[in-house]
Amino acid sequence: MSDDLNRPGPTINPYRAPLSEEPSSANSDVVQLAKRWRRLVARILDAVILSPVLILVFFIVFRDDWLNSFLAEIVAPQDSMGALDVVWTGTVFSFQVLALQIIVYTLVNGYLLAKRGQSVGKWLMKIRIVDYYSSEITPLRFSLVLREGIAYLLGIFGLLGTLVSLVDVLFIFGGKQRCLHDYWAMTKVVNVGFLDEEKNETLAALRDSPR
Repeated sequence: MSDDLNRPGPTINPYRAPLSEEPSSANSDVVQLAKRWRRLVARILDAVILSPVLILVFFIVFRDDWLNSFLAEIVAPQDSMGALDVVWTGTVFSFQVLALQIIVYTLVNGYLLAKRGQSVGKWLMKIRIVDYYSSEITPLRFSLVLREGIAYLLGIFGLLGTLVSLVDVLFIFGGKQRCLHDYWAMTKVVNVGFLDEEKNETLAALRDSPR
């Protein structure tokens, strides 16, 4: 019995670090998430880039015919256009403008959103949209329809839409640094190098693993 107790065996250092330690989700989120100022500048760049394109498209599609006829009917002395007609005509025009905005946004940013999770502004600022849970590039229906489409749709609802848009933006100052549209689209915005680093680590692990 004493010989068994004195027999040398493998020594284990109780103070050594674990062989594999996964980073906590809180720390990884801090490293991965794009800075608020980068997201703001990216949004401003998108607006600056899209504005002249939208103005050109509006001029080609509508010119001044619709506006002139609409104003003429409003100020005309005859009662040919009632209040409901004015509201209906304005609503139809608002949806037409919304549709054109979404079409132009898709033409300018659709390819980058589908392939890289980026608008042009996000591409310039080296940030991208990814799925909140898997951190993979989101399908176009999430990044385009849920994130941008709903945000554009809010503009139709006047003051209410403006208030919701303001709340949407203010959500970025929360601990998770996500706007309201990130929650309903289940997305987050990360630095562009994050996915590349993750892929490199995965490839390195596969290369170093015993065969």
